[in-house]
Amino acid sequence: MIFHKEEAVGRYELLATDPESLAIRHGVMSLDETPRIQHLHFEGPDRYWIALGSNREWFKRVLPRRRIPKRRSG
Repeated sequence: MIFHKEEAVGRYELLATDPESLAIRHGVMSLDETPRIQHLHFEGPDRYWIALGSNREWFKRVLPRRRIPKRRSG
């Protein structure tokens, strides 16, 4: 996940799936790194949302950045 040029990476475990959602266990969102269960709801192939209390936070798929090969000196 990248937010304001800060990148966060963490492990997760897939717990369950159905045709429109999945549930994972992770420790990324908690300050004390206690594992949490998060439910992701898919809306088409490129968007999903998570519940935040009575609100929803939406996410969209982004294409990976193109890596430019390093030039060899010599």
